[in-house]
Amino acid sequence: MGSSSNNVRGGDPTTKHNGCSDRLEKIRMALSAEADKATLEVARDKFYKKLEKLEVEVTKDNKVGRQRFSKTEAVEITNFFFADMMGPKAATHLQALLRSYTADYNDGIDKGAGARAEAAAKDEANITTVRSFFDAFARTQRLRPNLQGGLAAMEQILLHVELLSQFNQLKTLAAAKDTALLSFLRDSGYKTSRGLG
Repeated sequence: MGSSSNNVRGGDPTTKHNGCSDRLEKIRMALSAEADKATLEVARDKFYKKLEKLEVEVTKDNKVGRQRFSKTEAVEITNFFFADMMGPKAATHLQALLRSYTADYNDGIDKGAGARAEAAAKDEANITTVRSFFDAFARTQRLRPNLQGGLAAMEQILLHVELLSQFNQLKTLAAAKDTALLSFLRDSGYKTSRGLG
């Protein structure tokens, strides 16, 4: 496909667009200190130029051929990646997702974690120390949505202290190579080594 000059015009004279269409959306926010707006503009312009020259294999009427993106398609694809996926629009989409999540989980906590902990606390196949830990965790999750007032906050602190106490007990037993705990963890597919991350 040939390029038509009416699709591509000079960009904002204060910004280097390297011949890209003036329909490329402005970079409105940096991703990080290393990927500032100027760096993203350069990357966007390179991406656009490569996309404009890219030939892709297409099948039309059972015949395989090669075709280039039109200037309009190249602009739309570039804007999608650099404006919709990385810019303020992406932040808006993310905020909407978080609002949707917190509408279901008004404290931002997955209620499923508390429910799974509660089930594990009641599972008699688990050893007592593990069941106590899961029970302490489940209780912290149960109270969480109702954290209003000093008394509720104090109760939450006490529940977290109990959870920490149960965790420390498990840690101490693991360090002491408690055979019941280590056998349970091994049979359940867990390891006591330090995790990654």
